Amino acid sequence: MDSTIWNCSQDIELALDADITGTGVLIGFLGTAWMAISFVLAFYIIGFDPTLDPFQEAGSPRETLLRPNPVDMIL
Repeated sequence: MDSTIWNCSQDIELALDADITGTGVLIGFLGTAWMAISFVLAFYIIGFDPTLDPFQEAGSPRETLLRPNPVDMIL
């Protein structure tokens, strides 16, 4: 069993790691996050059809009545 006692009340000077901190890393993470959000938004605006049943198999006739969300129909 480890008998190490940690003293959390001491102020310890931590060294910064330039590989994981900085403006470039922040821009990289935020840039890819906003890119993903813009792709999802573009798909919703361009390719989403609320009248289609998402669970319908390709080529099968429409058997169930699907009522789309009225807000989606407005957009």
